[in-house]
Amino acid sequence: MRHCPAHIHRNRGYIAIVLIAVICTTGATWLATSLGALRNERERNLAAVLAHAKKALLARATVDSSLPGSLPCPDLITNIPGTNVPDDGIADLFAGINCPSYIGRLPWRTLGLADLRDHDGERLWYALSPNFRDYASQVLINDTTAGTLSLSGASTLNNVVAIVFATGAPVGSQTRAGIANQNSVTNYLEGPNAAGAGTFIARPADAAFNDRLTTITVADVISFVERRVANQITVGLNHHFVANSVLPNAALVTDFSCQPHGDPDLCLPSATTMAGFLPRNLTPGAGWLGTTFPGWFNANWRTSVGYMVAPECTSLPPCLNTTFSAVTDAGIATPKVTLVIGSIRQHTVRIIAP
Repeated sequence: MRHCPAHIHRNRGYIAIVLIAVICTTGATWLATSLGALRNERERNLAAVLAHAKKALLARATVDSSLPGSLPCPDLITNIPGTNVPDDGIADLFAGINCPSYIGRLPWRTLGLADLRDHDGERLWYALSPNFRDYASQVLINDTTAGTLSLSGASTLNNVVAIVFATGAPVGSQTRAGIANQNSVTNYLEGPNAAGAGTFIARPADAAFNDRLTTITVADVISFVERRVANQITVGLNHHFVANSVLPNAALVTDFSCQPHGDPDLCLPSATTMAGFLPRNLTPGAGWLGTTFPGWFNANWRTSVGYMVAPECTSLPPCLNTTFSAVTDAGIATPKVTLVIGSIRQHTVRIIAP
């Protein structure tokens, strides 16, 4: 019987060790790559869920019929069996003139959303600035309204209207078994976020903190609401122009009756002023013939809208075929009317033929 030389056995041993090392290295690389890809996919999915919630809140703020810019209360406290209970996706009802809590779960049913969940299967949570609650008789929302929430940590941000949280799995001593625990903020959010005091934190996750969030600022909300204001006024001015072939002069900015609590029968066009506020009435108590501006505009936006009209458009014959005096152009077209909506955007009104 022939035996292999010893050095051949040694070579075979070396080759086996090398093959094992290659296989282990390749396997470890594949595992690390796969885990990294999985984490990236989870992050992308979570970012998409948070972005979807943010879009829904901005849409709700924009189209609200009584107070554009407002948002619903979080879902946490109201407990009316069969109608509105905690964790049912329906916004809490007001307790007096305030939300029962300004931090709770995202009211996904109220927003018309699917039951959004984070990557650990938890529903989203939500904090709201009281200045943007949906209580039209008590809240003023325009370009001057401040968001009372703020963010520190990895990101610093002030003037925040709302924050949406993905709470992730329990960390530390958090427990979510039982109804009482399921409705406790401290079992879902960590650190300052759990306090719900208006100052929140964003920082990298660790063993004691795994909150992820997205913010909605005043600028986010008002940029959409201002477009709605401009559209509403554009429609009203065009209706009036179609019916009358002329547009009114501006009201004086010093006219107190144009303020929200001013005389509702006044805020009349000035005899000579072409730049100021949009008048409330064209004659005392008469409003605008053929045009009605919504109550939320009078209560929230009239004194945040600068109205400037070319003098050729304030008297007959119709001004469509004349050369217009120079007025401030908002960058869309040579204007017959320019509206300066709040302090963030400008809009030029297009006037159609009568």
